[in-house]
Amino acid sequence: MSRTRRGSRGPGYEYWSRRPCSGWNPGRETKMISHQIERAREKATLHDEIKEMEDEDDDNESGY
Repeated sequence: MSRTRRGSRGPGYEYWSRRPCSGWNPGRETKMISHQIERAREKATLHDEIKEMEDEDDDNESGY
């Protein structure tokens, strides 16, 4: 990633949010575990969002 001013960001600056296991040693196992954690978090988030949508639908149906 290019920097416009010399030294504007220090080494190790994270431009994006931290990923799970980012402090671990780089390697295939760390990458695999990190991806598993990310997928599990997304699955839980999606499940919660779907449940909220279903709850809203139930509230709208019972309002008649």
